[in-house]
Amino acid sequence: PFTLFAPPNEAFDNVPGYCSDVPLLDIVKYHVALGAHKKMEFKNNVQLNTLLVGRRVRVNIYPNTKEMEFKNNVQLNTLLVGRRVRVNIYPNTKEITASGRSVSSPDNRASNGILHVLSGVMCALYKGNAAFELQRCPSFGILNSFINMTDLYNALNADGPFTVFAPTDSAFAKLSPDLVNDLKNNLTALKEVLLYHVVPDVWYAAGLSPGQLKTLQGQKLTVDVNSAITINDANVVLPDATVGNGVVHAIDTVLLPKLADGAGAPFKPSVLLV
Repeated sequence: PFTLFAPPNEAFDNVPGYCSDVPLLDIVKYHVALGAHKKMEFKNNVQLNTLLVGRRVRVNIYPNTKEMEFKNNVQLNTLLVGRRVRVNIYPNTKEITASGRSVSSPDNRASNGILHVLSGVMCALYKGNAAFELQRCPSFGILNSFINMTDLYNALNADGPFTVFAPTDSAFAKLSPDLVNDLKNNLTALKEVLLYHVVPDVWYAAGLSPGQLKTLQGQKLTVDVNSAITINDANVVLPDATVGNGVVHAIDTVLLPKLADGAGAPFKPSVLLV
């Protein structure tokens, strides 16, 4: 038996540009998992082997907090005087994703397995782990050089799983040259800055909600998902690049941790709060 993850027709009009070089047959194979897997069997971060040899679909389960303005048992007044609408939120409501795409209609039975309808097309572009795949992307040249300088390559290539918010070269270009030089001359501080971009577990865009995520550096990032996804003051410009040990989101601004002498002070590596 098989499990087919099926995007609707319109999803193929919105395939990420970085997936354009993936052969169509590979995309199709990546959407077919071996064995029949029902929704109730899914566990967070389980990986399913597919017909595309060496590539697996990662399933994630997130608390569904998309409508946080509602509270359980709140009652809303209506135009019908004296009658109110009661809103209820149940704890078993979950957001399930397959390699970052929301499962919108699960458990459709077929004669040879199970079909889950997805919100979008899954892309199987990256097979290696985060550090390895970042090294292959020219847009992250500065980040890669800093990863190598701080000996974080092996750590980011470990099993994880991780979420990496990866600043592009354009993001680093926003920093003052003096600050960049200070970071190069203070590898301890540079390592802290890089670890501030890495979060344990896998957080695809569909699973992000307003709140905070604790980083490997120890401090927390602030997430907002209103009109766009922002991490602190950074915009996520390219979300959901699936890698072997998690997911990478490209961001347009370098994230800087808080300082020992107050959050309002200009960032200086020598006074980094660790």
